Amino acid sequence: MNYQESSEILVAINNLSNQMTEFKDEVNERFNRLEDKVGNLQEETKELKITTNELKRTTEELKVKTDELKQTTDELKVKTDELKIKTEKLEKETRNISRSVAVIEVEHGEKLSILFDAITVFSEREDSIDKRLDKSERKIENNENQIYLLKSKIQKM
Repeated sequence: MNYQESSEILVAINNLSNQMTEFKDEVNERFNRLEDKVGNLQEETKELKITTNELKRTTEELKVKTDELKQTTDELKVKTDELKIKTEKLEKETRNISRSVAVIEVEHGEKLSILFDAITVFSEREDSIDKRLDKSERKIENNENQIYLLKSKIQKM
């Protein structure tokens, strides 16, 4: 082997060595980026777990409040029924009162109006509570869907 061939081989070996070094550096850089991404995913997973636990706690609180609202609504329905019965009795008694007690009829009429207003208020409150409950349930369902989507994305990674 002559000097020129030896020199060409050394140049080729140096080129190959340089390429191997560049390849090694590139692989190391890619591994570092992968490690960063894995670290980020781990942090995001921890945050998702925290958020999920908070959502579970909030959901449980909402369930308790919903049960309380149902109980209150049932109590209001009973009271409303009682008010209706009392109102009907007052109406019957009012019809039987003579003309000589017209002042009493006016007073009873005003009381009946107040009772009907109270029934309307209770009904409006119940409607408002139902609307807020429906809205909260939609939010919870939306959050559950978002969590499921995020979990699916994480699993795909």
